[in-house]
Amino acid sequence: MIARGLAGAFGGIMGAMVQTLVGDLIPFERRATASGVISASFSLATVAGVPLSLWLTDYFQWRAPFILIAGTTVMFIIVAMRHLPEVRQHISQDKRAHPFSAMFAVLADANHLRALLFTMLILFSGFTVIPYITVYAVANVGILQQDIFYIYLIGGAATLITSHRIGRWADARGKVQIYRIMAVSATLPLLAVTHIGTAPLWLWLVCTTAFFILVSGRMIPAMAIITSAAEPKLRGTFMSLNAAMQQLASGLAATLAGFITTQNAAGQIIGYDKVGYVAIFANILAIAFVSRIVMHDQQVK
Repeated sequence: MIARGLAGAFGGIMGAMVQTLVGDLIPFERRATASGVISASFSLATVAGVPLSLWLTDYFQWRAPFILIAGTTVMFIIVAMRHLPEVRQHISQDKRAHPFSAMFAVLADANHLRALLFTMLILFSGFTVIPYITVYAVANVGILQQDIFYIYLIGGAATLITSHRIGRWADARGKVQIYRIMAVSATLPLLAVTHIGTAPLWLWLVCTTAFFILVSGRMIPAMAIITSAAEPKLRGTFMSLNAAMQQLASGLAATLAGFITTQNAAGQIIGYDKVGYVAIFANILAIAFVSRIVMHDQQVK
C-alpha cells in the first residue's frame, strides 16, 4: 500500500503535468490535435505495454516490467531536460500567504468548478461500465478467458489510428461541436456493451472496439476544452485538481456499478443493463453541460 501510494504521489501527477504543458505550449487552434497524440500514446501502451510486460515476466521475473519502467523513466527525464522548454512566464514572483492559496484560487472560480464537474461527468459515464466489461464478457456474452486480450489489442489498435484524426477534426471543426458528436455517438456502444447477450467473439469485438473509439474519443476534444478553461497562471494547480477529480469520479462510478450489479447462481452478471442507463444519463448531462464552460484561450473556435 505504501508503494502504491508513492506511485500515485509521483507518477500519478504526471498526466496533469502533461496536460498543463499542452495548455501552456500548444496554441488553442492545435490543442485538440495534441490531446489526440497523447491519447494515441495511451493506446500504444495498451497494445504493446501489456504483452511486453507479460513476455518479460515469463522470460525473466515479475520485477522485470518495473525495472524497465524505471529505466525508461530515467531516459525520459534526460530527454525532457534537454528538449522541453521552461514554462515560467506565468508564474508570479509574489510570495503567497500559504501553500494552498493556488488551490483556493482555483476553487473560487466558477468556470473552474464547471470544468471540474464536466470532467467528473465524463469519467463517471465511462467507469461505471469499463471495470466490469471483462467479467460480463466471460459470464454473460460467453467469451473465452483466453480471448479477452483481443478486446484490448483490437480496441487499442483502433484508437491508435482514430485518436489523432479526432484531434485534428476537433481543431478544424470546433472542439465543443466535435465533443457533442463523439459523446452522442458513444451512446450506441454504451447501450450495446451493457445489453448484449450471448454473442460470437466477432460481434462482441465490434461492440467493444466501437466503445473504445467513441467513449475514449470523447476525451480528446474534452481535454482540450478543460485545459483551455483554466486561467493560465493557475493551470498547473487546476490540472492537478482535475486529475484528482478523475480518480474520484472513476472510483465512485465503479463503486456504484458494483452496488447495482449482482451475480446469479449460474455466475451471470445481473443489472449491467441498469449500469448502462446510469452511464448514458451521466453522458447526456455532460453533453448539456459543455456549453457552460468558458475557454479562455479560444480565438475563433
